[in-house]
Amino acid sequence: MATASTGRSVTLLDQKQAQEVDARLMSEEYGYTLEQLMEMAGVAVAVAATRECPERRTRVVAVCGPGNNGGDGLVAARHLTLFGYQQVALIYPKPGRLAHYRRLLTQARQCGVDEVRADDAAAVDGALDQADLLIDAIFGFSFQADAQTGIREPFASLIARMNRAAKRPTVLAVDVPSGWHVECGPHWPDGATAPPCVRADVLVSLTAPKRCAQHFIGRAHYLGGRFVPPPLARALSLCLPEYPGTECVVRLSPGDAVAGTADASNGGAGVA
Repeated sequence: MATASTGRSVTLLDQKQAQEVDARLMSEEYGYTLEQLMEMAGVAVAVAATRECPERRTRVVAVCGPGNNGGDGLVAARHLTLFGYQQVALIYPKPGRLAHYRRLLTQARQCGVDEVRADDAAAVDGALDQADLLIDAIFGFSFQADAQTGIREPFASLIARMNRAAKRPTVLAVDVPSGWHVECGPHWPDGATAPPCVRADVLVSLTAPKRCAQHFIGRAHYLGGRFVPPPLARALSLCLPEYPGTECVVRLSPGDAVAGTADASNGGAGVA
């Protein structure tokens, strides 16, 4: 289990900076597609899951939202079956409308991922209560809760139900625990009431940790997604840890992801 030992801080991104990094990655200059980024992110999530729950008989349930975070969860579920996990299920109440989400769902099904009907409350309860590992892939860094209505259904109820899972499973959050503010974590700004949020044991940050990661106090924090081109890292002054060997994830030490913040006032750059 590799632990980042960089001797320096790791850059933390706010919401605008995270969006800028993704946009730059998918620009003509760097040439990535959204599907590529989801695939690499989902593989990293799956690998981190194997570090925390290595037993292949682990019952895994990925709870996926309709956006890119949910796509990462679909990829992670597929790869866990390919890694030999025998009981991997998916709760996907509002599938993304774009074609690549449909392709990801087809790939997951063809690799043996079971799909729990989200409109069957008893089936959802049974899957969550039997899980050893829950993958929270509902909301990512683009999430914004409505100040009046909070988190929309069915996701508010799913988050509450995940937190009451009978076996107290390991909960692994993809990039941002669902319900957290991307910068303030569980503490929403301007005195706003925080919506229900997933209580995560493991956080897998993607590309670079988001600012909310400084509030994470779970048992393990990984950085995944070994795909940032060095010229882009230099252009944005991203301070990222070295990945050991051929690993696509690195475990961060508690102090690694709390001091470095990018400075968007300098064209997106900042010294970490």
